[in-house]
Amino acid sequence: MISSTKEAVTLTINEQLLGVRGLGQREPFGYCGNVVPLITDEAVAERCKSIAEKITQHFGLAGSNGLDLVISKEGIPYVIEVNPRFQGTLECVERVLRMNVVEAHMKACVQRTLPMLKKKPSVFCVRLILFAPKRSVMPDLSVFEEVRDIPVPGVIVEEDEPICSIVVEGANKTLLRRARRTTKLVYKLVKQI
Repeated sequence: MISSTKEAVTLTINEQLLGVRGLGQREPFGYCGNVVPLITDEAVAERCKSIAEKITQHFGLAGSNGLDLVISKEGIPYVIEVNPRFQGTLECVERVLRMNVVEAHMKACVQRTLPMLKKKPSVFCVRLILFAPKRSVMPDLSVFEEVRDIPVPGVIVEEDEPICSIVVEGANKTLLRRARRTTKLVYKLVKQI
């Protein structure tokens, strides 16, 4: 969300990826990426937006804020945590909305103005965070266009620590498969020691 203490606008509702073993995340609720936006029915999305905007206004938050929700099988959103800061979804949200979230944050904080959203997103963006399965030596990951948060080649990354992120944008959720293909290629190059 972007808020100006009195008003708020929900930019996107996103899906968190938690505990994905194929990304090296061993903690069952350990964050390992996101899909922007979440595919859900309109009534659930509206409930999530309403809750998020009310909480933001209640606490008088300004700028970029995030709210973690769990949506029950019945479609009821439950608040888990409020994050008055930039989110790990920042790059994906910017790609999907074709906007500069940092600029919107500054305008909300300084000028108390909120961004006008043009329309619903027509693209998806996935961010996967890869973790080291064992103590490993990092290869040169700059050869992959989709890889972010690249470690220096030759650096040692300890078991269960993050290796890098993979960010992929596309017209539908099948881009998750594309991101997983890159994941496999990265893991093939990582040398476990």
